[in-house]
Amino acid sequence: MRSRNGTRVLRNLRTGAVLARYVRVAETPGERELRLLSWDVVCSDAGLWLDRCTAVDTFGMRSTIDIVFLDASNRVIALHLRRAPNQPEIYCARAHSSVQLGTSSERDVLRGDVLVLD
Repeated sequence: MRSRNGTRVLRNLRTGAVLARYVRVAETPGERELRLLSWDVVCSDAGLWLDRCTAVDTFGMRSTIDIVFLDASNRVIALHLRRAPNQPEIYCARAHSSVQLGTSSERDVLRGDVLVLD
């Protein structure tokens, strides 16, 4: 279910915890290309989900982010936490999707967890 502003809630099925309340799914080529570049600050409760995404870089970003790579079943296969702006590409060959989130020291995500968008 989408909120009025087009965002969705990201939840960890293992814990039932909400990881972020304002996650936008990049559905158009423009949204995919822009990614989080236009955001001055990426709050810990916000992020972007990209399907068919095996690589992420932070060139041009203004915020440190957490990057989560997921397989086709939305199972976490790689985590890159506190990735600083203007860093080279991180590649995950087995990834089907990536989720880019504002950093949070409270986020409980482990490899093998399944993430869902409500």
